[in-house]
Formats: sequence, structure tokens, C-alpha cells
Amino acid sequence: MFGTHEKYDLKRPAYARRGTGFYLYEDFYENVIRLSCYKSGEMSSRSPFQFDVRLFGDGAEQKYEYFADARSLRADCAAGFGEFALTDEDHIRIRGTTELRLCLRPAIPEDGTSACRGLVKLENGEWEGAFGKFGMLRIRMLRGTVKVTAPWNNGTGRYDEVTFSFLPEDGLFEAAIFEDMTEFGELPETLPDFDEVKEENQRSFEEFKKHYRKAPDEFAELAEYAMWLIWSHTTKAIGGYKEPMIMMHYQWFIGAISWQQSYNAMAMQNDAKEAWRLLCTMFEHQSEETGALAFAVSYFGGAIGGSPQPPFQGLALTFLYDIFGDELFTYDGCAYLYPKYRKWLDFWFTRRSAGRGDDVTAVLSSHEAGWDDASIFNDGFPAENPDVMSYIALGMEGMSRMARVLHLYAESEEWMRRSRKLIDTIVSEYWDGEKFVTRVHGKPVESMSLVCYQPIILGYRLPQHIIDKVAEKVTDEKLFLSPYGVTGESMMSPLSGYGNRFILGRVVAPLNMMISVGLSLAGKTKEAALIARRFCRRCDEKGCLLGFAPYDYYPLTGEKVPDLDEFENMPVPSDGWPWATWSACNVMTMLTYVLPRENREEKER
Repeated sequence: MFGTHEKYDLKRPAYARRGTGFYLYEDFYENVIRLSCYKSGEMSSRSPFQFDVRLFGDGAEQKYEYFADARSLRADCAAGFGEFALTDEDHIRIRGTTELRLCLRPAIPEDGTSACRGLVKLENGEWEGAFGKFGMLRIRMLRGTVKVTAPWNNGTGRYDEVTFSFLPEDGLFEAAIFEDMTEFGELPETLPDFDEVKEENQRSFEEFKKHYRKAPDEFAELAEYAMWLIWSHTTKAIGGYKEPMIMMHYQWFIGAISWQQSYNAMAMQNDAKEAWRLLCTMFEHQSEETGALAFAVSYFGGAIGGSPQPPFQGLALTFLYDIFGDELFTYDGCAYLYPKYRKWLDFWFTRRSAGRGDDVTAVLSSHEAGWDDASIFNDGFPAENPDVMSYIALGMEGMSRMARVLHLYAESEEWMRRSRKLIDTIVSEYWDGEKFVTRVHGKPVESMSLVCYQPIILGYRLPQHIIDKVAEKVTDEKLFLSPYGVTGESMMSPLSGYGNRFILGRVVAPLNMMISVGLSLAGKTKEAALIARRFCRRCDEKGCLLGFAPYDYYPLTGEKVPDLDEFENMPVPSDGWPWATWSACNVMTMLTYVLPRENREEKER
């Protein structure tokens, strides 16, 4: 899958497996594999807890090439090889036929070996290292020996160097490195064979892939990469994660982001039980006082506060119901989610009420809509934006269906009535004949954002003339439709930018998914597939990046994009650099839902 001579290397994606703490990646500048652990939440651009993987033969450092798949990562040089197999049991396995060194090297050189607080050789021959907030490491040799080089410097109060050298015995070494964020408990006395670990990794991945429908043959390879990325970024229930959740990154935004759990659920169209479980995970981190869902979940922090993310779960609920029907809503599942979702909606109806006496809401920050730099917020806040209201309307429809399962028939009818009324309001008061408008203090905001068309997620619930106009606008190649999908801001907008931007110009995965899914739900299946195919083809070429610059110049002015290289071709946590599960799950939804419906013209309802 990944490697020196493969389609993709590991400079942008991190190498991991489901349930692991460790991850590996290729350093952009040094061209060396690095090993770290995600649990501290420290970005790779700042973390002092990173080890270079270096191979030696006859005392001389060797250049190596590598190959990685779901089973293991192997580095080969002229003197032999070193191989890493990750596990979901809080340790990593290493073996090799030549000397392999793990050399502590911080992201910021001035930090030196500051991550390492102390090293000690235990009575049983194992080595233990204390790494402060980065936890503990324990090295156990299964074959061969380990040499620890760590001279202490009294002047600096730290080690001058921390290097673990794994040395073969009779041509082979094998070791296990355990990690724990506090103190080690009793570690297992025996471990499975190395090859058994590799086979278990492959088995786990194959089982995970069953959550998804088959992608079109032309995108089979892309689907494999997307599913691998999601699988490898899935946590186990540990630390702040009460349930397995899907992190966005290992190296950059290191946490399970609130609304992204529902994006991931939407992609799991072959497993109603897992899609439902994933959608519900954030409700384990709901505020008892306000009903708000946490912004994200991390290993140390559990729920992370800040502005709540949008109530995207409404789209996920109704979309998955269209896929699975009554299979989605079990009695026990609804009994759990119904009161929690009521509190989530009540948060929006009370703390984000527009003050009209109805269900119209107004966000207080751009993060509450999910679009950090969208031009719909140019006039400030509070902003009545119909994209968020569309999620709420769909959420009330989902509540109606759950209430019916719970035999709360009067409540079911009331939720559906309120849902339809809010949709009528969105259409009658926020559609200006050309687009949906955001209002601040009653005045429409002048905007050329793609978000002005996002209420197409309401699909067949919208009037036909609106569906037709949205399809016309978003497929206009002078306005939004680029070679790589639809742009977040019109290409004719003077605000559009392709460098250090999020949706203010770039082509980003979540908007391309929502627009194409909405069009497909509304019966515009050809237009939906046109958008989805362009975005997926770009991901097939470049990998599961969150966003792309549609051009290296601005169509409106012809000006070259001045900061494109910095934010698309260099290792920074921008949407144009690292692979992200947020992109991968949207790709899977487009591949397995939008594209297979390309030739279906009728509306769903």
C-alpha cells in the first residue's frame, strides 16, 4: 500500500492500525521513518517524543527502502531488514536481521532529549523509560540484545542522547515495546509469534471493510486506501474514549471530532449496527447541564470543550434511515438516543434561538456551522443560517421516527410537524430565488459561498424549482465546478483563496459529499455523480486529503496563488497536506452511494 516505490509514501498519511497507540510516518525533510505515540495529543511538528528508525550494518548507517500494508511495515537495506508490526494490545513488535536503532529526536532541536525523564534496567533484564506526559515505555527482548546509549549531562540536567540499538543474535533480533500513560500493570508473560500478529492485523482490516458497500471497480484501489485510513485511525475504548471512535489524524488534529463521527457513520452503509453505534458515541460526552455535545474527544481530556459543532447528526439519521429503513431504529437504541437527542435539540432551540418564538436558530460562531472561514459570516453574529437549520429539521424528522418506535405517537407527529414547518420557513424566508441566504439582524448577508446551496441536503423535501436552480448553480464551471469538484467559494468571488484557506475557495471533501448526496436525494443523480467523480478522481491521484486547490491561479484575476506551495506541498496541519479520515469517509460515501445512483432520475420520496 505505502512505500518507497508505491503509489503513496508515508510523508502525508501516518501508518497505524485499529486500536494502537503507536504510529509511524516518513519525515518529509530527513526521509527517515519515525515512531511516536498519539496519546499525549502533541502534534508531530512540536513533539519531542519521536524516534528515528535507523538501520546499520558493520557499524555504518545504511540507506533503506520500505513497504507497508495492513500487516506490517518493513524497511530493507543492503545489510538486512527491520520490521514493525503494530497491535491493539498497547505494544509494538519489532524484528530484524541487522542492527536497528531508535534514536530520540525532537521536532524542535532545542528540546533535545527533554521528553525522556529517566531510564532504568529492571531485574528481569527489561528496560523501562519514563517520558513525562508522553507516558512510559518498556522494552522486552524476545531474541537478540538491546544496547541503550544514554549519557547523562549534569550541566543540562538531561541525557545527551537516547538511543536503543537492537542487535541480532544468530542473524535475528525480536523485541516488544510496551507503552502506558501512567504506570505499567502486569504485562503478559508470553506473546504471539510475530507472523501471527501480522495475520491478526490483516484479519482485523478485512473484518472492518465489511462495514462498507462495494465501490465501483474504477475506484477499487481508492476505496481500499480510504477504508484502511479509517480502520487505522479507529481507537479502542481507552482513556477518554468511552467507545471506539475515529480520530481525524495521528500527527496533527489528534482527536475524535464531534460531527465527524456521524460523517463516518454515513459511510458505513453495509452495517446498520455499527453506523448507529458510531453516530451515538458523541452522546456519551454530552453536557448534563446544557445538552451540548463536546467539540471533540481525546485520550487525556475525554470531552474537549469550545464551540459546539453543528447538529450534523440530523443528516446522518435521515440518510441512514433511507439506507436501512426500520433496521436502523431498534427499540433499545431509540430508548437510549431519544432523550439525549431531545436535549441536543433543546440546546439549539434555547441557547441558539433566533428569538422569533419558533425553531429558527442563530449561530454565535462560524465553528457552530462547521465552516471556519465561510463568507456567509462576513456580517458577524448572531447569524441565522439555513444550512444549520436544515440539520435541525432533519434531526426533528429523525426524532419523529424514533418516537414512533418508542410508541410515542403524539410526540412523533409533533416532531414531524415541526420539521416540516422549519423546512417551509427555510424555503419561504431564506431562499431568495437564486440561493439560500444567511441573515444577520434580519438583513441578508452578501455571499458567494457554496454553503448558500448546502440546504440541498434536504433533498426530495425541497420544491423542484429550488432543486433545479441549485443543480444549475453548483455545476456551473465558471462558478463552482472545478476539475476536482465544487469549490467552497465561487471562483468568481474576490474573496476566494486557494492557499491558507479552509472552504473559502478550496475544494473540500465534506462539502463535495453533502452537495452530491443532496443532489442525489433530490433526483439529480447525474449532476451528483459528476461532482463526486471529479473529487474522487483527485483523491485517487493525490490520496485522501481534506482539500485541494482547484488551480494554481485565480480564474477571476489570473493571478498566481502566492502561498500554495506552503500550504499544499509542505508538512503543516492544513487541509492540503495530511491525509484525513474526514476526507476518507466522505470519499466512501460518494463512492458507495452517489456514484452507483448515477443513472437513477427519480426522487426517493
